[in-house]
Amino acid sequence: MSTSPTPAAAGHRPDIDGLRAIAVTSVVAYHVDAGVISGGFVGVDVFYVISGFLITGLLLRELQATGTLNFVNFYARRIRRLWPAYSVVALSTMLLGLYYLTPLGEQQQLAKSVIASLAFVSNIYFMLSTGNYFDQAAELAPLLHTWSLSVEEQFYLICPALLLATWAAARRSGWSSNRTVAGVLAALLLLSFAGCVIASYGARERAFYLMQFRAWELSAGGLLAMAVPALRNLSHVTSRGLTWLGLVALGIALFGLNTSSVFPGFWALLPVSGTALIIAGGSARNGSASRGFLSSVPLVAIGKVSYSWYLWHWPLLALWRAADMSMQDPIRDALAGGVSLLLAFATYRWVEQPIRDRKPGWFARPVTTVAAGAMMSICVAASAGALGLYARNQLSSQPAYAELWRAKGDSWEAGAHCHQDGAFRGLSDIPKCSFGSPTAQPSLVVWGDSHADQLMPLFASHAASHEISVLQRTRSACPPLIDAHILRLLDGRIDEDCVRFNQAVLEEIQILARQGPVGVVLAGRWTVYVNPTLIAGGPSTHRLVETSAHDTQATPIQSFASSLATTVAALSEAGTRTLVIGAIPELPYAAPECLARRTNNQCSTSVAREREFRSEIESILLHEATLSPALLLWDPLPAVCDSERCQPLQNAEVVYRDTNHLTASFTARLRAGLTADLEWLIR
Repeated sequence: MSTSPTPAAAGHRPDIDGLRAIAVTSVVAYHVDAGVISGGFVGVDVFYVISGFLITGLLLRELQATGTLNFVNFYARRIRRLWPAYSVVALSTMLLGLYYLTPLGEQQQLAKSVIASLAFVSNIYFMLSTGNYFDQAAELAPLLHTWSLSVEEQFYLICPALLLATWAAARRSGWSSNRTVAGVLAALLLLSFAGCVIASYGARERAFYLMQFRAWELSAGGLLAMAVPALRNLSHVTSRGLTWLGLVALGIALFGLNTSSVFPGFWALLPVSGTALIIAGGSARNGSASRGFLSSVPLVAIGKVSYSWYLWHWPLLALWRAADMSMQDPIRDALAGGVSLLLAFATYRWVEQPIRDRKPGWFARPVTTVAAGAMMSICVAASAGALGLYARNQLSSQPAYAELWRAKGDSWEAGAHCHQDGAFRGLSDIPKCSFGSPTAQPSLVVWGDSHADQLMPLFASHAASHEISVLQRTRSACPPLIDAHILRLLDGRIDEDCVRFNQAVLEEIQILARQGPVGVVLAGRWTVYVNPTLIAGGPSTHRLVETSAHDTQATPIQSFASSLATTVAALSEAGTRTLVIGAIPELPYAAPECLARRTNNQCSTSVAREREFRSEIESILLHEATLSPALLLWDPLPAVCDSERCQPLQNAEVVYRDTNHLTASFTARLRAGLTADLEWLIR
């Protein structure tokens, strides 16, 4: 997200500064989580329309005046406007990262994100590395917000050339240049919007992060700029009507949308059309209802520093949250928002204004400005490289960090290709995922989500020592329950791939059972699907919904009880024995990162709290075990925790690699406590 000065030829619009203030305040309030502006993330969409209106309008006026575009001048203006402030914030963030972040991937990821933002591809980087923008993990990426800058700069790497080519082609063909450009922008808007809507329902992360699905918002601003001559003749009544209609649409977006809304998609029409209507109403000669409010001194002042405030607020929030292990603290976050505003005024006063208005030194001429931008980029990139080297040196020279780093990556690597994630096309597309005896038919099937996958070292070692074969059938965020559906709370969609996967696994087990004795292990992160919040403090991202009718009236715990009973009954009918693994104890913080900052006891959780957290799940598992003679229940809590606490560090060994997954090394040693149950299972 960036803001751009209104070109002098177009006249300064204080109301647009006020609109910027509303946009950036909404974004900051949403990130601070004030609990009021649930749709504050649409502030970025407001900025896209403003940017399209101002910058595309500037380009069109240059085309109308000269018939061509000076690309060096254009990009020099962009560098003066964006790069000095960004460079200050990026360097400051990396300096603070030395103190607030650990070398356990955090400092390295910050360095990579700096390089990505310098190359204008941080939107792609964060889409691939953090996934959903609304996910809790994204909160700890200090430069996550630069994704919007990359989207805008990608658009303006293409837009000037597209406008010039269209303008020149129209003149050669004898067409109206203005109408031809308007037609191209309208076509771009429609194609981009259609792609955005489609992607929002099938690939939400792509729709959110990628420029091609956001270009319609900037194009809307460009079309609005072309309509200004006509808008100036609007009557006072019409301009007021447009403004109030726009304010209502923007208000609905800010206070009505939330993280479960399918966004951007159709919902993005609210902030985009609302912003366009407000700007249109303010374009009339007779003014509009917005002029008095949006042109007020406080809003204009905030609007002028909106770019710097946007740059500063997120790094401070993310760094302080990382230092506190993402612990909720409204006072801390509000303080970060306030401090970032003070830094924004300072940056505007001593960095933005002097360079943009006075153009000192190398910023005096367009060519040297481009060279200065390149030098700033090299300096920031070199600092990012130094941060990465520092983190690597910490891992190699500090034994404590080295052990934590080892634990963080200590997972079941042998079956990495077997654990499913993404589109499911059938079990036949999955590589051979049996372990133990290479010649024996699978007599043990491990079925579940990532909590089943993490237990594979245990079952694989047992299979190898008993010359049997164990088959892995695991999928992320997909509990082994055949009559239940998983509602993905981040996008409001049912995970149909999970439904198909579980049905395919059940059919495979039924076939195997007809060929010989088969034991089935059911394991899952049961608690995440029924509890609204986790021990780690964040909200659950998935919820159980009962039956194929997606009956959301049933509570998640009721769905779990009925789905477990249905699954156990189907396995019993197939003639298998079933071992259900209880919930793995969960920690309040990711173990390696927490142990790098706090004591073992501070990173642990009490057994009493864990028992309370899983009480409903535990009672249902125990009830099911009493009903079926072909089912055993194993509770891992006594094997992982002592009588009072569940600790990430035991006997000088880190036993968790995050908040809820055990290390592969520790998991393999749990086999001794399961030997009798496994003998019963495969007998």
